[in-house]
Amino acid sequence: MNKTNLTALPPEESLADLAHFAWCALVGLRLAQQDGQAFSPLTIHTFLLRWLVGAQKQRRFPRSVAVDIDSLLRLGRQKGLAAGLSSRLEYIWHSWHGAGISAVGFVPADACD
Repeated sequence: MNKTNLTALPPEESLADLAHFAWCALVGLRLAQQDGQAFSPLTIHTFLLRWLVGAQKQRRFPRSVAVDIDSLLRLGRQKGLAAGLSSRLEYIWHSWHGAGISAVGFVPADACD
């Protein structure tokens, strides 16, 4: 009988993972906007929903973020534009960034692929 030892991440690491996730989503959105896409509220919402689905299916982020991805997807699908996905992601990023945690060396170059 093989038991897997699942230990919870320290809160700082979980918060850093969540902030990294939000940062990647926002960078993806800004890159899409530079390509001439996702300018209206509807296209921003649609882009973020598709990005979240891709992140979930490809398991791009640690397990500590999976629940948040699920919650944002559910919220975005249920409330539509009123979910304010972009605002929520910006809030997550700014909450972490404003906590005084250094972002130096935080994101590897291929982290959001």
